Amino acid sequence: MKIMNIFFCVVVEFIFYTTAAKLPLLNPIRHEARVTDVHVTFNKSFFEYLIIDYKQFYDIQYFQLHSMAVSKVFPYRMRVEVIKCKEHFIDCANHRSFDITNICDKVEVVMLFAVIDYKNQEVKCPLKGEYILKNMTLSSKSYSTLFAPTESWWKNAYNLLIEVFDEMNSQLGSFSTSFYYLTYRSKKN
Repeated sequence: MKIMNIFFCVVVEFIFYTTAAKLPLLNPIRHEARVTDVHVTFNKSFFEYLIIDYKQFYDIQYFQLHSMAVSKVFPYRMRVEVIKCKEHFIDCANHRSFDITNICDKVEVVMLFAVIDYKNQEVKCPLKGEYILKNMTLSSKSYSTLFAPTESWWKNAYNLLIEVFDEMNSQLGSFSTSFYYLTYRSKKN
């Protein structure tokens, strides 16, 4: 009886290992943001230009920012509004709204929401001169601050509005975008 059990275990292991070697390994599921539009406005008394664009490189979309601050800019308050919609931007409702004040003391914290591949100078207060930020994406670590851990955030579409003000409550600029998440499994191994 013991010999039959051992033989059965060896046969099962052999079958398992030979078929497992033939099965392709699946890549993990990925959720990548897909931007549908971007709108930027800025106060011309503080900025000569402020351009934000998005481009797609392979399977990831990146934001590109190019701005010129003509005078010293001290951003004080940032208003963020995240609007969650069902698929195709229907049935939208406010998901999160919050203000971040005293931004100059919290620039490092605010920058944690983005992953930036290239910047021509450090982003610090006061803002002055030319800023070029390339290949920016939303940090995946920031999702946890906006969504509950059990929420399927990748199944929805979103509108994001960010407005920045100085201490006198003058609007320095605003940024709005619409995006959804594309869920896929990469074919590359």
